[in-house]
Amino acid sequence: MTREEKISILIEGRMWEWVYARNYDGLEDCLTEGFKGYDNYTDAELDEALEEIEDKIEEIQAMLANKNEHE
Repeated sequence: MTREEKISILIEGRMWEWVYARNYDGLEDCLTEGFKGYDNYTDAELDEALEEIEDKIEEIQAMLANKNEHE
């Protein structure tokens, strides 16, 4: 998986969590105080973040593929 693909999965995963699951934990902090963008993550930090959503990666990849088909 490329670095860009990892970042896309992480971004989509956070958006999915906040919007579809109605879990807004951390959203207010990100919007008011900012956050460290995934572009600034090291490869190890990206891998660690992906491990946290490991059970959702395939679902997110499918959503991204579907989204790209409709663009």
